[in-house]
Amino acid sequence: MNINKISRSSVPLLPVIIISLFLAYLLMSCDSPDEISELDSRTNALNKSIMCPVCPGESIDQSQNELAGHMRRIVREQLEIGKTDSQIREYFVERYGPVVLLEPSTSGIGLIAWIVPPVGLLVAICSVAFALRVMKKRRGEGLDEDTLSSVDRDRYFKLIEERGFSEDDLPRREN
Repeated sequence: MNINKISRSSVPLLPVIIISLFLAYLLMSCDSPDEISELDSRTNALNKSIMCPVCPGESIDQSQNELAGHMRRIVREQLEIGKTDSQIREYFVERYGPVVLLEPSTSGIGLIAWIVPPVGLLVAICSVAFALRVMKKRRGEGLDEDTLSSVDRDRYFKLIEERGFSEDDLPRREN
């Protein structure tokens, strides 16, 4: 083999080798995230379930309001002293009312918020199915009413002939 052939054929491989080494370095340098502590995960879950009283529709986790920041600190402090999630939610309900929770309660009047949407969807589906059935039935009945019986057809053509129309003036109809 000739040395010139070897060096020329290996030139296109050099960028591939460099890129491969760079990508391998990037993959090795990427560190997997550390485990999130139970306290942090509980704090995040509670922050996502409590609504900011100033920003309607936003959780205190999303809100940039100063009050939401204060509420996040309270959540963290109460978790650190050992309170349960339900005790912390109740703490905020006592101060801001039940509207501070992003999920309505599953008992009492809050149960309506969980029952009405699925029942409403079921009623809507049944109503559409019933309307389609009625429309299909009327369409089938309408075809029978629009067609003439042979007796009515003969009477119709006889009436037209009496009024002076010739067969050439009438459109051709199949029997």
